[in-house]
Amino acid sequence: GYQRRVHGDFLAPILYFLGDEADSFWCYVHLMERVGGNFSEDQVAMTQQLQQLAKMLQAVDPELWRHLESIGAESCFFAFRWLLVLFKREFSFSEIPLLWEVLWSSPYPNMHLWICLYILHSHRNFILSQHLSLDDLLSYLQALEGRLDVSEIISNTEVMYIAYHISV
Repeated sequence: GYQRRVHGDFLAPILYFLGDEADSFWCYVHLMERVGGNFSEDQVAMTQQLQQLAKMLQAVDPELWRHLESIGAESCFFAFRWLLVLFKREFSFSEIPLLWEVLWSSPYPNMHLWICLYILHSHRNFILSQHLSLDDLLSYLQALEGRLDVSEIISNTEVMYIAYHISV
């Protein structure tokens, strides 16, 4: 069912780009060692990441945070799929290896959460000006699938991370 599809979200790009089943298997095993907690039934790992994202959003963009809080989106549940499959469905298939390489080799902690922040920040003016409700926000963010530019997001996320840490 669903869990098989999610695991396929990880395995398909690895197998496609590595081309070798044995190497793909071991790459997948090591990936699951990193993100396997995301699939636990108690969802503790996912809850912790969403809570950390909420705290980061409060610090980085208080105005957007207040809007999200006012519409009942303070759980940051809208980012659940992003984090669960490491943005695999948000970007084109050909962009995933670059994104995952950056996530796994970045010197910046929590790069995946910073990417969430940048995606939100890059759409903040629309979210705020349209006074999106929770349902509208979820629909809007889901509709970004396949319309995001991985190179832009990676470079601007890094700029955002550095600028924030210089200012605090």
